[in-house]
Amino acid sequence: MKKILVVLGGGRTRGNTKQLVDSFMQGARDAGHDIQLISLNKMEAKGCMGM
Repeated sequence: MKKILVVLGGGRTRGNTKQLVDSFMQGARDAGHDIQLISLNKMEAKGCMGM
């Protein structure tokens, strides 16, 4: 078993990228791997402050 981190950066929460990620994650789970998903849509990212 491997641990797999999936980072989803697609702009639409139900778009093509999400569907592709869901299929990949299901296949990996079926193969016995441990999957963790991080969606960048739910995070706030700010640029470098250069301090």
